[in-house]
Amino acid sequence: MAVEKWLFYFTSHDCCGIVCLTRKSQEKPNDIQIEAFHAISLVPCGSFPSITIEEENDISRLSASELMNYSRGRPLFFRVKLYAVLGKVLICFDPVRFASEWIIDLSKRPGMQEDEFTSMPVAAVNKKIMIATRSGKALLVNPEKGIIEKTYDLETPVKFQPVINDGWILTSLKEGKLISYNTGDKSLTGWPMWSFNAAHNAVVE
Repeated sequence: MAVEKWLFYFTSHDCCGIVCLTRKSQEKPNDIQIEAFHAISLVPCGSFPSITIEEENDISRLSASELMNYSRGRPLFFRVKLYAVLGKVLICFDPVRFASEWIIDLSKRPGMQEDEFTSMPVAAVNKKIMIATRSGKALLVNPEKGIIEKTYDLETPVKFQPVINDGWILTSLKEGKLISYNTGDKSLTGWPMWSFNAAHNAVVE
């Protein structure tokens, strides 16, 4: 039997009763694919459109510490939708129809063409999601409309997923530093650690 290259996963038993796994596409070696399985039987029940990965996004190139913090291949499940990131693209998937609902592509945004996302988005209690970019921007996204509502400039390159708590954005840098940014908006809260909580399973109902 051929060896499959599975990456990261998340589970959901409340909505749709599925388990989703991210892996390299069998048909397109340079793509990753999110595939769904029934949570109890693990019988395949569908797959989402594949996403092309660039060479610099290949997980095999990451160091041990970067592997521990890696989250691009693991989507966020938030309010009955999937949010997946790769490079310059953030995609919202419908897990019922196995189709994309909207796409934010930084390469098509004025002034952000050279930027890229650094990790999967985080979810806030105000029903918004936030995602950081390599240049140090924290983008507040309306997940229903697929639009960027606000941009916070952290003024330093960001490598890993941020934390949002009580209006503060906190994130670590590749150089081993920690920065904090006060947004003044206390509704930006609810993501207290990397990958949401101690389970590190980013499912937010």
